[in-house]
Order: sequence, then C-alpha cells, then structure tokens
Amino acid sequence: MQVESHDYSVGFITPQSVMKSVVQISCLDDATGQFGYDGQGIIYAQVDNYLYIATAKHCLPRSNTKLLEITTIDKKKVDFIDYRIVYNPNDVDAGMIEVRLQNNSDENYYAATNSMIVSNKILIGDTAIVESIFNSRNIVTKNAIITSGTTGSFSPYKTEPGDSGSPVIGRYGVIGLVSGSYVGNNTSYFVPIEEFEILYVYFRHAN
Repeated sequence: MQVESHDYSVGFITPQSVMKSVVQISCLDDATGQFGYDGQGIIYAQVDNYLYIATAKHCLPRSNTKLLEITTIDKKKVDFIDYRIVYNPNDVDAGMIEVRLQNNSDENYYAATNSMIVSNKILIGDTAIVESIFNSRNIVTKNAIITSGTTGSFSPYKTEPGDSGSPVIGRYGVIGLVSGSYVGNNTSYFVPIEEFEILYVYFRHAN
C-alpha cells in the first residue's frame, strides 16, 4: 500500500487549531470522593448558553445527576448550571454532553467549526494525526495510517488510558474521536464524526 505524505500546515486543518477545542472530562468517583480523569472530548458547538461536547460514550457519567468537571486546554473549569447526556442509538462508542452555562456567562469557548469537522472524508491509506492532550504524557501527537473507514481503524497506534475522545485529524479535518484499541495488536479504532452529528441534531431539535 502506497502511503501519501501530507503537509498539514498548508491547505489542511492543523492539529494546533483543533487542539483549542479539546476538553478534559472528569467524573466524581463515589468511592473516593475525588474527580477522576475519564477522557477527552471536543467542543462540537456553542449555541448561546449551551456547549455541545462530543466524546466516547464510555467516558460519560451514567446519569445526569453525577457530578462532572469539564476543563479546557488552558486549565479553566467550565462553569455550568447543569448538563444532559445522550448516547448514539447505534452500537457505537459515541456520546454527547449538552452543558448549560451560567445565565450571566459571557464566555466564548473555542468550538470546532464546520470547516474543522468533516463527514465522509475517511481516506483509506491516508495519514491521520491523533492528538492526545490531557494525560500524564502531556500533549502527544502520533501519526497513524487509516486502515478502515467502516470500523474507523488506524495503525500503528496503541491507545493508553486517557486517550479516549481524542480527535483524529485527517487531511480535511476532524474525521472521528478515539475509542480504544484492539486486544493483542497495535491497531486502534475511532468513531467517525458523523455518528456525533446525530446527537447534536437530536439536542437542537429537543430544545
């Protein structure tokens, strides 16, 4: 398989521009009473006083009553009133949080724009850049080759705890979010970004 090399600084979405929309998701551990780091996500959109955060389903709390912390890349805690969660109805590891900000909040968060998020642009054999930000390794950028568009897999890349929800960036923009790794090999998988669009549409029609 011939692999084409791409310069992501010319004519393509840069990892640095996507990185600004990445957040850390932490849920309160009932046993310890501490917030544990559960994963990452991207701010998919901001509409008025609402943030929409896309992430892997397994990073989300199991109820809307569980205490949740969301931290931006510049280490700011998102100040919100409450939140709702929704899971993708298909059997995929995709979820979204709708966060209602404080009524007097004039904070504008850096949301991934339409030009950053691309559907149906998964190119087999193309180079993908995986940005993992909030973990013990600090900011980690890894290159991988997309091996499947149906299952959203790429290699060589082995996810580590805290990678889930990291953006996978193809030549045209964010094509998905990291979900996990296959047991016993160096191939990982991601959820295509269009699976999150379903959830955003649901929230916008429900409001």
